[in-house]
Amino acid sequence: MGKVTKILGILAGIFVLLLAASVYVGYLALKKFTPSASTSMPAELEKARITDGAGKFEKTSFYADADLGTITELRRHEDSLAIVGARSAVFLDGNKAVQRRVSFPANMQFGPVELVEMPGAAEPFFLGRGSWSTPAMFVDSSGKELWRYGGSPGVDYAAAGDLRGERKIEVVVGMNGGGGILLLDANGNRMWSKPDGNVWHVEILQGGSGIPGRILQSNVGGQLIIRDPNGDILDRHALDMYLSDFSLTRWNGEPEATHVVASDSDTVYVYTQNGQSVARFEAPAPQIYNDIRAVTLTFSNGSTYFAVVRRYRLWGRSILTINSIKGDRGDLEYREILEDACDALSTAPSGDGQALLVGCRGAVFEYDLPRSPPN
Repeated sequence: MGKVTKILGILAGIFVLLLAASVYVGYLALKKFTPSASTSMPAELEKARITDGAGKFEKTSFYADADLGTITELRRHEDSLAIVGARSAVFLDGNKAVQRRVSFPANMQFGPVELVEMPGAAEPFFLGRGSWSTPAMFVDSSGKELWRYGGSPGVDYAAAGDLRGERKIEVVVGMNGGGGILLLDANGNRMWSKPDGNVWHVEILQGGSGIPGRILQSNVGGQLIIRDPNGDILDRHALDMYLSDFSLTRWNGEPEATHVVASDSDTVYVYTQNGQSVARFEAPAPQIYNDIRAVTLTFSNGSTYFAVVRRYRLWGRSILTINSIKGDRGDLEYREILEDACDALSTAPSGDGQALLVGCRGAVFEYDLPRSPPN
C-alpha cells in the first residue's frame, strides 16, 4: 500500500508541475497578445523621431494614396510594382503611373492582405490573411470575394502557396484559442485539420521540382513548428525568444524567401527554415503586439544592410531599424520611430544599387543614400 501511495504522490506532483507550466505559458501568451483599453503607449513611441543615424539616409515620398489603407505588401509583379493595402491595391509602371487598381471588400481592411499568383492564371488573386475578428478571404483580380473562412474561435493568420509543388494554390489557416491549424484548397474547401492551441502565425514554403513544401508556424508554446503538406509535424524548435509573429525573408542572395525573421525587445534574429540561427542584430524596440517585416538591400555605394520594420497595431506606430551586415551580426546604423502603421518593406532600383521602400498607411517612403550637394 505504501508503494502505491508513493507512486500516486509522484504522479500527482508531476501533474501539478505540468499544470503550473501550462498556466504560466498561457499567462505569458495572454499578457503578450491581449490588448487592454488601459494599456498606454510606451513613452518611447509617443514622439516620431530619428534616434540613431540621423543624416545617414535621405527619406522621400515615393507614392501616396489614402485609399490604400495600411500597406501590407510591396511586391514586384511582372513589370509592375504591386502596392497592396488593406483597402485596395495598385500596380505601378516604371514611371509610377497606375496601371490597375483593385478595391477590396470592406471587411478585409482589418487584417493584412497579400498578392497571390495562381499558377497558370493570367491575373493575380489576393488573400486577406485574417485578424481575430476578420475571416480569411480570397478575392479575385476585380476585387470580388470568392470565399471566406472564419468563425469561432477566430483566425489568427493565413498564408497561401503551392505547398505540394503541383501548381495548385492552397491556403493554411492558423486559428486562435483551441481552433488548431487547417488547410484549404483554392476554392476554400477544407483538406485537413490538426489540433493546436493559439496558432499565432503561419507561412508556406512552396514546393517544386518534386520537393514538397513546408508549413512554418508558431503557437502558444512559442516554438517554431514545421509541418509537411499533410499537416504532420516534422520538427519543432525552441528559439532565442518566445516566437509569436514572424515573417519570411531572403538571406544571402537566395531567390526566394525561406529564412525566418523574428525579434524580442532588443534583438532581431534570422533563422533557417529548420530553426538554425544565422544572424542577429541589435534593434531595440518595445516588444508588445508587434508585426515584423525585413529585407536585405545593397545601396549604390556597395554596402549591404538589413532593414526591419515592426508595427504596433494597438498604437498605430512603427519602428524602422537598418543594420549593416557583418557576417552573422551587424551594427545598428539607423533607427526611426515612425508616426504611422507601417507593415511592408521592399527595394527599388537606385543608381548602381537599391533604395529601401517602406509601406505605411496610404503612403510609400523611399530611403536612399544622401544625394551629393550640387557644385
